[in-house]
Amino acid sequence: MVQTRFDKENTPCDDCIITATCLFVCVLDIARCCVDVPHELDFLADCLVMSVQGCMHAQQQIEINEVKKHGWHGMPPMIMQHLPPSQQEMMQKVGMHGAAAHPSMIGAPQWHPWHSDGWCKLRPGMGGGGPPVQVVCGNCRQVFGAPQQGMVVMCPFCQTPNNC
Repeated sequence: MVQTRFDKENTPCDDCIITATCLFVCVLDIARCCVDVPHELDFLADCLVMSVQGCMHAQQQIEINEVKKHGWHGMPPMIMQHLPPSQQEMMQKVGMHGAAAHPSMIGAPQWHPWHSDGWCKLRPGMGGGGPPVQVVCGNCRQVFGAPQQGMVVMCPFCQTPNNC
């Protein structure tokens, strides 16, 4: 999903590592049909698969952190047209199909009452889906912008959720 939704691609090195891992596992399975394969090779295959999966998950997290840091400028139209209609409708309702999303809004966790509340004030004349606001983080007291009131925004400085 990270690759399709945020338009990310495997590098040739990624493809080579994944293919080599799959081939090693397949060769072991085929060899098992003809000869007795030592258990050590099975353990080696398992270690290889788990190592590659761990690297792939780490890379996904790096990509997600980059999107959080720099914002997301919408799903490419060629990907949007291939989504199921219900997902296309959802993306259009939240306005994420072409407009830039504030980095603090990507992946913001649900607000919980034990998180510090910041305070918000209106900034007139900014336009958008609602009146834009300035947020003072309830944790670090840094000031940052949010698109409108009535939402939870992550502080870009300390990652604390703030309920506006």
